[in-house]
Amino acid sequence: MKKKALWLLPVLIILCLVVVSCVKNKNSAAETLETDYPLESDIVSPDYGYIIRDASGLYDIVSTENGKSTAKWKAGLDLGERVKVLSEGITAVTEEAEYSFIEVEREDTQKQRGFVMDFRIAVGAKLAVIIEPSTYLYKAPKYSAVWTYTLTRGSVVAFWPDIYNGAFIKIKAFSLYDGKTPVYFPYTYQAAVPEVFILCEAVSLQDNDVQAAILLTLARNEKNEAQKNALLNSALKGFSSSVFVDDIRALLNLENDIVFTTTEFKNTGRAHSDDGGNINVRDKPGIYGSNVVFQLSPGTGLVTLERTNEEDVIHSVKNYWWKIQSTETGRTGWIFGGYLLLNSD
Repeated sequence: MKKKALWLLPVLIILCLVVVSCVKNKNSAAETLETDYPLESDIVSPDYGYIIRDASGLYDIVSTENGKSTAKWKAGLDLGERVKVLSEGITAVTEEAEYSFIEVEREDTQKQRGFVMDFRIAVGAKLAVIIEPSTYLYKAPKYSAVWTYTLTRGSVVAFWPDIYNGAFIKIKAFSLYDGKTPVYFPYTYQAAVPEVFILCEAVSLQDNDVQAAILLTLARNEKNEAQKNALLNSALKGFSSSVFVDDIRALLNLENDIVFTTTEFKNTGRAHSDDGGNINVRDKPGIYGSNVVFQLSPGTGLVTLERTNEEDVIHSVKNYWWKIQSTETGRTGWIFGGYLLLNSD
């Protein structure tokens, strides 16, 4: 009996080791899956949506004697505003036509509730903005599927954050004006073109770029000059590192009267930003009259090549402009000294 027990002991030990190894590998695989392929619920919530059309409205829906539901304007909704989704698939008639509505709740202190037209909200998505002068839309994630429509710089789009295909990203919603009539997706062409893609390089996913573009869009559509300037100044103050800062300054008719001269200045350092956002690199010193040629991530190693002899002031920060070279890519350009930490500092 003892011999039989001794024979079974190594077998049981081996079985235990196999089970432990399988559990460990399973957990490791699960960790890898969650890291490399995040679930949509980890990125966005289907319970929330973004308003993606300017001049969108919040409606009350009431039933009439003939059994039809009528939508009545209640309040305006802001472009880019996030709302909580309560229910979907409600049909009602406005003064114009019959639409499908989604019941939402605003994220303000009053938690105002109402209904919004379904093609004016993107549910379960995130916002991005076009940064190229213009970019084509695609019916599939391949270059041969190019569409005739383009989106222009500053256009805000809603996208699926977990659906990438090489150089493409899937767009959930957009709006554009082709010179004749507004074009909405989804809505205008949803039946003919069920999916729309765009080149990843044409968009920015940075929140400061999205917010600056929203304020820029609102300002361009604002007829009151004082309110227009207030929106632009708010964008300039709040999102100074955005790629749209030149667009904002141009609408404000701001000019930089500093004539910069430069001196060779060799040192090393790294890119830095207080809010963790990317840093704009320009083709010459100064904000006005220069162009953003690329961006740096905070912490990127840099070599300084030149420095302006004159200081500039940006948001109460006084510093020089520095010509730098990225140690990662070798690309060169100019950044404001407020976004540079020298190794000697």
